[in-house]
Amino acid sequence: MTVLNDPLNILLVGDGKEDRELISKRFELYGNMRLWAAESLEEARTILSQSNPDLAIVDYEMPDGKGIDILKAKRRKKYPVVLMTDRDDEDKAVNALKSGAFEYIIKSSDTLHNLPRIAERAFLKWEQVNHRKKSEEKLKRQYEQLQKINKELDHLVYSTAHDLRGPLLSVLGLINISRGESAGPSQLKYLDMMEKCIKKLDEHVVNISNYSKNNRLELKVTEVNPNRMISEVIQNHSFLENFSRIRMDIKIQNTYPLYTDESRLRTILGNLVFNAINYHDYDQKDPFIMIHFIVGKNKYQIDITDNGRGIAPFHLDKIFEMFYRGTEASQGSGLGLYIVKETVNKLKGKIRVRSFLKTGSRFTVVIPNRSTD
Repeated sequence: MTVLNDPLNILLVGDGKEDRELISKRFELYGNMRLWAAESLEEARTILSQSNPDLAIVDYEMPDGKGIDILKAKRRKKYPVVLMTDRDDEDKAVNALKSGAFEYIIKSSDTLHNLPRIAERAFLKWEQVNHRKKSEEKLKRQYEQLQKINKELDHLVYSTAHDLRGPLLSVLGLINISRGESAGPSQLKYLDMMEKCIKKLDEHVVNISNYSKNNRLELKVTEVNPNRMISEVIQNHSFLENFSRIRMDIKIQNTYPLYTDESRLRTILGNLVFNAINYHDYDQKDPFIMIHFIVGKNKYQIDITDNGRGIAPFHLDKIFEMFYRGTEASQGSGLGLYIVKETVNKLKGKIRVRSFLKTGSRFTVVIPNRSTD
């Protein structure tokens, strides 16, 4: 409950002498209110030029104008204005509220008798509204500041990742050159170890870069050729160990043209194909990865199925979390599937997984086809 300690300064503007006397007597009973009375708008303006009320109660009709003219005073301090009308007039009420009145009341013996209580209630309500507005404005400023900080951080992360990739790729190139310069068995062993470490680091950098781009960049929808994209994604992963041992089974049904964000789709496919290759079971006779791509009029669906190691049931509800690794054998950053989920969300799609240990996994992605936008 709010307690009013300082007296409220109330400005009463009304042309009825008897009403003003009745109201003044009612306010005298309240020790926490001070009443200033004016019988014309001109007198009210004089009072307002010398002091600021906490609340004004104004007759809608005055001899020298409309009560709402008080609301139009230049450089007036913000205070609630309660307008009084002689009868229930919807047009006057709407006009009053549009002009900036906080409330309006219908003048009667009951309202005049209870005007101090009405004034107190209106002022407390005004204070609550102002407090809420200030809180909302503060939250808005904080939100805008956080957006600015996030944007700067995204830009920093992207720039750093981009700058790191150049030296890493250069080192990989130097390792390949070193292999051809009469390197002995021990040197080749060390070069292979160096290459694996650098490729692992490069994977982390690429994941960070993809995460940053997904957050920072707006959607860029273009027509995409699913055949070409899948071929390029597979080609980009052909350097992975044991890639040549996997049977790729690709089926594409594109009855309709595909419109989507090509870069983000490439990120989704790239991460899912990488995981299917990297965490496969190569002890079996026929390791395979099936990619089924269906393009419909309103959506497209991608199913990536493998007969690899599978994921334990207690991991399934966590594999899309940041830095979570779904298998004990995982040496990755724990960002891949998190980035897939965030990218799918950005495209307003859905992803689900079904997996059994020592049997394999199926990831299904369904995303709106923007061709109907």
